[in-house]
Amino acid sequence: KFKSQLTSLMGSIESTRTRYIRCIKPNPAMVPGVTNHRTTMSQLVCAGLVTAIAISRESFPNRLPYEIMRERFRCLVPNLDRMTTRLRATKSSLGG
Repeated sequence: KFKSQLTSLMGSIESTRTRYIRCIKPNPAMVPGVTNHRTTMSQLVCAGLVTAIAISRESFPNRLPYEIMRERFRCLVPNLDRMTTRLRATKSSLGG
């Protein structure tokens, strides 16, 4: 019974293409380009997103290719391009 209910629920979710938008303040002063990780994490925990992500990862693990992740989350890492270049150089020097 549970499996059929879960399958039905997953079918409903997939057919509706549900998206959630959460507004997270990156820092108390709301200064552009500055992230206070404790403030951000606290908001994510209070919104239930940390728990939802943990459950999702346990139940439905997926892996996005690095390039997609890089583009999607570029705004969270200011020096991402420089870090990517260094990572590739290190990987190349190690023969990878």
